[in-house]
Amino acid sequence: MKQLQTKGGMAGTGVSGRWGTVLALLLITYLALTPLSMPVIDTWNDKVKHLLAFAALAFGLRRYWGLSWWVVLAGLTGYGVGIELAQSFIPNRVASWGDVVADVAGIVGGEGMFSVFRFRFSVKK
Repeated sequence: MKQLQTKGGMAGTGVSGRWGTVLALLLITYLALTPLSMPVIDTWNDKVKHLLAFAALAFGLRRYWGLSWWVVLAGLTGYGVGIELAQSFIPNRVASWGDVVADVAGIVGGEGMFSVFRFRFSVKK
């Protein structure tokens, strides 16, 4: 598959990766903002879900959209803060700064995965 060189790294020209990232963003938004019938107990499992979701988003935005690290960091951090603020108005949802910390950790992890991916596929053999 042909690769595009962008300021943020290499972006795949495949439409499926871009759509996958958009669908992940929509699914995460839906799951985060849907009212719950019962209050959720905040556990470490919730933080792991935040970390994995934001790692996947960060990797997708870097790999398939070619966005720079700083744009991804700022954009996804703002998205995470926005979700937490919105959750404070949704029944049985609670805003948590711990979730934002897990989101940022996931963003950093997604950048790490992207860096390994970029290095692995850019080395000439």
